[in-house]
Amino acid sequence: MSRLFDTLFGAEVRAALDAAFANARERFGDPKPIEGVDGTAPLWCRRTGTTDLPVPIYVGALVPPGQLVKILFEVQTPDGRWRPLLAVNDERFFAMADLATLIETHIEEAYRPPARPVSTRLPFDYRAVPPVLRVLIHNLLVRWRKARRPNIAKGVFPIWDAPGLFEAWMTPLGHVPTPTAVPLPFVFSHDVDGAEQLPFAKRIAGAERERGVVAGFFLPAKLLRENAADVDAIAALGHEIGVHGVRHDNRQLLYAPDDYARQLDDYRPEIERYNATGYRAPCLLTSPALRKVLSGRFAYDSSQPDTDVYAEAGDHHGCAHLRPFTFEGLARLPVTLPLDDRLHTLGSRDFVRLWREKITYLQLRGGAAVLCTHANDLHYPQGFEPTLDGLLQAISDLGDFSIMPPATAAQWSPNRDESR
Repeated sequence: MSRLFDTLFGAEVRAALDAAFANARERFGDPKPIEGVDGTAPLWCRRTGTTDLPVPIYVGALVPPGQLVKILFEVQTPDGRWRPLLAVNDERFFAMADLATLIETHIEEAYRPPARPVSTRLPFDYRAVPPVLRVLIHNLLVRWRKARRPNIAKGVFPIWDAPGLFEAWMTPLGHVPTPTAVPLPFVFSHDVDGAEQLPFAKRIAGAERERGVVAGFFLPAKLLRENAADVDAIAALGHEIGVHGVRHDNRQLLYAPDDYARQLDDYRPEIERYNATGYRAPCLLTSPALRKVLSGRFAYDSSQPDTDVYAEAGDHHGCAHLRPFTFEGLARLPVTLPLDDRLHTLGSRDFVRLWREKITYLQLRGGAAVLCTHANDLHYPQGFEPTLDGLLQAISDLGDFSIMPPATAAQWSPNRDESR
């Protein structure tokens, strides 16, 4: 996976991390599995000797500890001990894990096992269940997941500062963080899961147009064909149309990638009609294999959150990355603001406050703010229009952000001045 790391951070930084890992193995031996770690729970990592808050990361093996003069970063193992992760002796760095691969593993979400959503275990399409009942069932599932693993969200939601931690690992080894030009992207995007959500989607589209917002609406390809008049109404307001799977049955990962791609190709006339250059997987259920077949069919994919919890994709998942990037011919646009349905199911009523906190963090890290909400009025306890107005006020208050459609944001570069 080193090509992904090189794309994001450069081959020289990878070589420095590889050398540090080789130093540790040469002196102390090969990595050993961490006792009590099954790979599904993160470990706390902190900068040694500071008051910086620790950050959870997924690591399953470490080089055995030895005599080290200066420990820079350490991780807490299940037995409560803090063990070295990155150290320096006589200007030689020692990485007690393969940090370049570890970073890639996070960005590709390879730290978690593939998820099999409950909805795909039913003998029928889950969307046959009435919408109000679906929301109730979803709420119950989230509560069950939270009760089963109540601590999984600690340190990873709504803010998971793994990107800041990774930068801190790399900086002593010569990595110079890319200066970020402003304005930063702010994306409004909305998932329309089924035909019953189209009336509310058109209401969202109208409200945003009145306020000068150009958003992206992701709809299943099936709706592009069968509900073209409604899609036309959204597109006529100037909004971008994207593809939200073939249909919203959450089964896309159950097909061989090439078979699923052929299903998408059956809707190529509709995809081209709406110039739908972006894809977002239903329930953000995606994989590296799926992204490979999307490349060449779409310009960008917006199917990975930077962090999310208690979702169909797993108790915790996310790419731990805050900026758009392009790899293997496909741009990726991470969803970086908490999803509306997650906030709703976790009992939050003040979405804008939580979004403002995350936007402030993204501003600090030079990340893109990508909002993904659903065309479901049940998700907005304060009403959609007041929520939209509150969010627009937060963007105005914070500054440094420019609202742009997803396709534009997907091509954004952190060192390019978008104001020109």
